[in-house]
Amino acid sequence: MKPIYRLATAAGCGVASLGIATTAPQLSTLTADDLAAFANGQAVEVQYQRPGRLPAVALGLTALGFLGWWLMDQQPKPVTIADDSQAQPSGQTIEAPPGVEPPKRYIDVAGVLANNLHPTLITGNPRTGKGVVIAQAWRYVKQIRPEATIWVIQPKPHKNEMGYWDGCDRILPVMLEDHAPNDETIAQQLTDFIHEWRRQPTRPTVLVIDEGIKLDAMQPKWYRDFLIPTIKVEMSSGETDDRHLWMITQSPLVADLGLTGGNRAPLRLLAIETPESTEHLHSLMKSYRSIETKPDALVFQQSLSPKKAIFYHSDLGEWMPLLSYKVPSVTVGGTVQDLNRGSDMVQTLNRLYGKGYTSQGSGLNRFGSGGSDPPFSTPEILNRVRDCREMGLNQAQILLALWGVKKGGSQAYKDALDQYKTMIDILEAQDNGWSEK
Repeated sequence: MKPIYRLATAAGCGVASLGIATTAPQLSTLTADDLAAFANGQAVEVQYQRPGRLPAVALGLTALGFLGWWLMDQQPKPVTIADDSQAQPSGQTIEAPPGVEPPKRYIDVAGVLANNLHPTLITGNPRTGKGVVIAQAWRYVKQIRPEATIWVIQPKPHKNEMGYWDGCDRILPVMLEDHAPNDETIAQQLTDFIHEWRRQPTRPTVLVIDEGIKLDAMQPKWYRDFLIPTIKVEMSSGETDDRHLWMITQSPLVADLGLTGGNRAPLRLLAIETPESTEHLHSLMKSYRSIETKPDALVFQQSLSPKKAIFYHSDLGEWMPLLSYKVPSVTVGGTVQDLNRGSDMVQTLNRLYGKGYTSQGSGLNRFGSGGSDPPFSTPEILNRVRDCREMGLNQAQILLALWGVKKGGSQAYKDALDQYKTMIDILEAQDNGWSEK
């Protein structure tokens, strides 16, 4: 019986019990002979009865029973994460949401991704939890296979999401919105990064490509001519070589990847939906005919995620409630705002961006310019300054991280500050629509 019916039954029985108890007549054992004897002055013993008391008590007890049953349902219920070879961790007991019928099992979909490495398309509307799930999944990969490497292409680096990739091996941050569509320099950077990932010897290795729809919008030529063929190659020979590509996109249409019919069979699907993403869900089901049924409203209620998100993984073949994952944050050297020590800041920059930053030396040689008077207005160095500003670093932190100087009266600090201010002027001019001369 549904909880609402239990509560209604308890209320009905309680009202009925109270009504019978207060309105049922009180009966006595007085007879006509007793009245005649009383009229003649004799003493008469009178007893009173309440015949409605028994049904009133019975209904009251029934009401209490149904109320207790309803209250029991309001308590959090322990549900065990499925002891499944695909899930990590397995056998963990958690509590289902209060007042909601618990599912038969919860599955940790991040563990499904980590324990069964395959090329996978991760799709969902913005802010549904795709990034958090993937951040947990690649950390599971590192736990299960410590020798594994994780590479990331991030077309929209933002300081609020730095923690998602904290601990990965290499990341290529490219703020596509700051460049013209089909920018050849950016296309070459993306191509070189993927080639380097494929050539590096460590296995297994995972390449996470975030913001697929943004790549398609800002780099359509590279997307069509290089990325789609690469995805097809990785779907076949990639697994043989223990290389695995995870692509995150908002688009629910598999046609956007240039895949149709049997071509997409090796590509696993992870879709994440919320109660508000009905249009995305509708398009997804039209694109993937294998998803035959819409998720039941109860599955959304059973979700433990803040957005009440649910997921569909092609290996499981059903809609399931999503677990709640902790949003990761940068750990080395504290938060971005706390990166005040040069060594910590440089360690974080090197780990995230793989650009060879150093806190020693003078000038900008850490950018690989190789000269004492480097061309500090080159696009590469400007992009590095922009990266740091996107990460939330202030002027003093950027000077310490990139020039290796602290605030003071030294000539090195003055030179670095002049160079920094010149670059800021150039960046602001570019933002206002002026091109660099």
